[in-house]
Amino acid sequence: MQRWKAPHPPGTSLNFHPDATAEVVDDYKVRINFPEPDGLVLGKFRGLHVPSTRFWEEEGFGYRKNGTGEGHW
Repeated sequence: MQRWKAPHPPGTSLNFHPDATAEVVDDYKVRINFPEPDGLVLGKFRGLHVPSTRFWEEEGFGYRKNGTGEGHW
């Protein structure tokens, strides 16, 4: 579900589980399936970014392009 290769800027605690999935139900609904309970999910949705695939693959938030982010201090 989460295409971003780098962790969420405030920290990895805001990342979705790697096995979480999303399915389009209809034009107005998306069903999110989590592999385990997640008490932080509402906070995670607050920071959910929904840009195009091109954004995730080419630009991101500069982490891939600039080699910055967690693990690159």
